[in-house]
Amino acid sequence: MSSRPRSHVLLSARTALLVVALGLLALACGDRSLEGPPPELQGMWTPEGGRYAGRSLEIRPDAVVLGLGERVTERHPLETVLVRRLDDDARRFTLRYRAEDDFVESLVVLLRARPPHLRLAHRDEHWVRTGS
Repeated sequence: MSSRPRSHVLLSARTALLVVALGLLALACGDRSLEGPPPELQGMWTPEGGRYAGRSLEIRPDAVVLGLGERVTERHPLETVLVRRLDDDARRFTLRYRAEDDFVESLVVLLRARPPHLRLAHRDEHWVRTGS
């Protein structure tokens, strides 16, 4: 038989439940890894003017293609895609891709569903889907 007081055992059980609940909450609120970019994120995106006029961002199932203007593009293979739901209308995606110098870079975009548009993290310009 254990010599532990009953109140100590109850406190340990409560502590264990609290730890499990906090772990589940962290999983629910944290970034989730995806197999690739979802269909609503894939496609060609262009800015609605501003400092990125003439640029483009194409998100493919396996790559990110940066349009740098005047038919200059850089294609980078996707490594991972992370998503975090911000609210009912918005999700934040972190696209990790392999850059030319073989380092893994991250591009963070915010996707709003209504009306559909992207924003690069820490930028104000809206990017809209173009083409099919």
